Amino acid sequence: MQTFIKLDKQQLFERIALSLILGDGDDTHLKIFSIIYSDPGAYKTLKWSPVYDIVHTRSYNLADTPVLKFMDKKRFPTRALLELFAKRHAIKNARQIIERINESAIDALNEYNEKNNAIVHAIRKQL
Repeated sequence: MQTFIKLDKQQLFERIALSLILGDGDDTHLKIFSIIYSDPGAYKTLKWSPVYDIVHTRSYNLADTPVLKFMDKKRFPTRALLELFAKRHAIKNARQIIERINESAIDALNEYNEKNNAIVHAIRKQL
């Protein structure tokens, strides 16, 4: 049972960090952090539901804030605050998790910007 709890805490931290780093503000809700099971009486069958419905709401409103509180505040956390949360909850490799999510988010946004610029250029050329 102890291993199950440790795995869950790690995955939960990854989901929380992903949602907050991506800027999922007014669309965040608890179903992002839900679990599924095949046998209600057997803890061994519990697992996290797939991650879904994460929306980068800050792209629509830079002043957006999270609906759910994180560390008693309704604001997107700094790296230091995410690391403090991880330390308090004995999350291993928090810095690496945060860095991986951050780099992936930046890469995805850069790719989106490149595609968006290409679309804008094509429309201007067309007209």
